[in-house]
Amino acid sequence: MINKKLKSKTKKFLLHVVLPLYLGGMLYIVYRTESLLMFSWFDFLGLKEPIAQLRNFKNEQLPHWLLFSLADAIWVYSFTLMMLIIWDFEINKKNFYWILLGAILGIGGEIAQLFGLTGTFDLWDLILSLVACVLAFIQTKNFQKLFNNKTDKD
Repeated sequence: MINKKLKSKTKKFLLHVVLPLYLGGMLYIVYRTESLLMFSWFDFLGLKEPIAQLRNFKNEQLPHWLLFSLADAIWVYSFTLMMLIIWDFEINKKNFYWILLGAILGIGGEIAQLFGLTGTFDLWDLILSLVACVLAFIQTKNFQKLFNNKTDKD
């Protein structure tokens, strides 16, 4: 019984935390400018050629919001859901800000850009990060039984 629950938890974690981060990372690797610091890391690690091959598969016809805003929203979703998992989907005074940290950073960063404090504001970044946070909280209803150790009899 424990093995089955662990497998189920692992699948959900991989599907809703790891896979979205991977997909968001691939958006950065394939579509973002090579002037980003990560490309010098790839070069240092000897990954310049495989990365260049990945970048050859780009489809420039993809919508702007998908190429430039979705990765941030994916990060907010994954981080928020991971925090909810860590805190067993219980929200209280002790963990409230930890659980909202992804949204605070993602949405707060975009609001800082709106006021010219950093970077360039993008309304799609803001909208998609808000949606991502809400989607993570919607998932709590679906996953609460899996991750709530207090109801486990195992």
